[in-house]
Amino acid sequence: MISDIQHLPGLGLSDHVCLKFVLTCYGTYVHDNKPRYNLHQADFDRMWTLLEAIDWDDTLSSLDIHQAWDVFASRYESVLKECIPCHALKMKKKNIYMKREAFRMKKKKCKLWKHYKLSGTKTDYSLYSKARNELRSLTRSLRKSYEEKIASNIKTNQKVFWKYANSRLKSKSSINCLQHADGSMTHSNTEMANVFNNHFASVYTREDISSVPSFHFDHTVPTLNDVDITPSIVLDRLEKINVNKSSGPDGWPLLIKGNCFTT
Repeated sequence: MISDIQHLPGLGLSDHVCLKFVLTCYGTYVHDNKPRYNLHQADFDRMWTLLEAIDWDDTLSSLDIHQAWDVFASRYESVLKECIPCHALKMKKKNIYMKREAFRMKKKKCKLWKHYKLSGTKTDYSLYSKARNELRSLTRSLRKSYEEKIASNIKTNQKVFWKYANSRLKSKSSINCLQHADGSMTHSNTEMANVFNNHFASVYTREDISSVPSFHFDHTVPTLNDVDITPSIVLDRLEKINVNKSSGPDGWPLLIKGNCFTT
């Protein structure tokens, strides 16, 4: 269960030895296989040309609302895949403010620590202590300058702030999987929603509806029968999109929607 145990130097000014090891445990992990679009290399001009070339009136006129959405989503996603390259997921950096100089000094610190563990002399320990203090001073300076840069750009780039804030959290608030009443595990968001719904519904009291008194309903209350959505309304919403916000239920980045409309 535990393997590859390593003795590393202490953190900061601590004299305690750090133990680094691999803990192998077994659990259910849900992989996120959704494509990650590289929006910095997106060809928005070609995307707009391809979308404009589609005769949407002829394509969607004979379909109901559900069929029209499926056709629109399929065409839209095919254009996204053609105009925006996808990139592979990378491991998140724990200290995103670290630079090459800091990694070089960290490597030097570990090397001096190994020398001290082999020799045990005060000279090697003083060299290690000096490298440790220099590295700690540098990392504090890098972290302070990085946080000041984020704070100065928070009005224009809020994503960087929230990304850094979430990286400093000790625990994540994501829901991995839930257990059904029969002991099986959930495998989709729909199953998890049904598990929560059944659990919350189980605590409600079932009322006797056989003796419900009759009441007079006023039919003069106005009702909403039709919903008019015009191109001008849609265009007004698109012009006000904040591209720094996260995507909605469709999973399409708002930066794409903000660049694919015309006045």
